[in-house]
Amino acid sequence: VMVNERHHAASDRLLTLRLLPVLWRKGYRYFAAEALDFPDTALNHRAAARIGVTGGYVDEPVFGEIVREARRLGYTLVPYEASHEQETANDSLNAQQRRDHAQAVNLNDRVFRRDPNAKVLVHAGFGHIKEQTAGDWLPMAWYLQRLTGLDAVTVDQTVMGEGSRPAKEHPAYRAAYAAGLVRRAPVVLTDSDGRPLPPVRFDGVDLQAVTPRTTYTRGRPDWMTLGGRRRAVDVPVPECARRQRIVEVRLVGDPDDAVPLDRAEAREGTVRLFLPLRGPVRIRLYTPSHELLRTFDRRR
Repeated sequence: VMVNERHHAASDRLLTLRLLPVLWRKGYRYFAAEALDFPDTALNHRAAARIGVTGGYVDEPVFGEIVREARRLGYTLVPYEASHEQETANDSLNAQQRRDHAQAVNLNDRVFRRDPNAKVLVHAGFGHIKEQTAGDWLPMAWYLQRLTGLDAVTVDQTVMGEGSRPAKEHPAYRAAYAAGLVRRAPVVLTDSDGRPLPPVRFDGVDLQAVTPRTTYTRGRPDWMTLGGRRRAVDVPVPECARRQRIVEVRLVGDPDDAVPLDRAEAREGTVRLFLPLRGPVRIRLYTPSHELLRTFDRRR
């Protein structure tokens, strides 16, 4: 199963987070992500991702939660991004083809050659999950199908999602929203016989997820409850009443470089944070230049 994301939209990671426990129950044991860095050789021996080590996009809290959940469930995490040596190989491929081919080779070598019956959830960016070519664009999923003979279930969520304003959204998305078909969770639109509608503006995938627009409370996205995993708490931070600060939340016992559970900008005497339903957390306040100002623990 392959799901893509818009790299700038952290909310696109919520679907993968929801899928992890569902697919685990169906026998999936590998989670592969383009965003994971291969040099993080201890990734499968820790509970959490590390800032600046596990991967640039993974430094964001929702992606960090994906790693935590995958590790909690027992998935083997698989990096598959092309290495520098692969991207600079002397061959007849163009830069795009070389990268996508290397990604497919890495997935095949690190999963299917070792475990031919493996079930894998793959999280990628944009068009890498397309199963069809377009001119000289040869996607990773197309290469992987030829290497393995497997026909993946591919899910796009980069088209039928919110834009910076409604005028920038696909007309079908606006119509689905106006009809009340999109509420709090991603959905797949079907026809009257229950068959998924063909993807719009994104050929070569099986399904197209329609993702909700973001609503905000006190400047924070409400989807940071992560489907019920977190609760919104307004935490006093008097240091922020007059000056902008950055607030980060980790579990008590997490190393200092663990990807935080939440990270927020604070400009008032309280800040809305999204905390685990149980267990103590450690909260750190930083200046915008990342100078540590204060650390305190919160039990509830």
